[in-house]
Amino acid sequence: MDRPVPPVSPAFQDHYLRDEGEALASLIDEARLPADAAARVQARARSLVETVRSRQQAHAGMQSLLREYDLSSQEGVLPPTS
Repeated sequence: MDRPVPPVSPAFQDHYLRDEGEALASLIDEARLPADAAARVQARARSLVETVRSRQQAHAGMQSLLREYDLSSQEGVLPPTS
């Protein structure tokens, strides 16, 4: 059932224990999006955040009510348990 361990590839060996700052510096340009793609990502992110915020505001009144009159409180809906 035991399988032999394959040899480590030279590409892996070249990067093993590499300085993190050096590795990031060489990869940062590859991670950058083209301007049109970055604009689309930013627009989508803005839309998502605005949707979440509007939904939170729509439920804010109910959340305040529930915090004020907790179901387990004297003013709440549930009868006390003994």
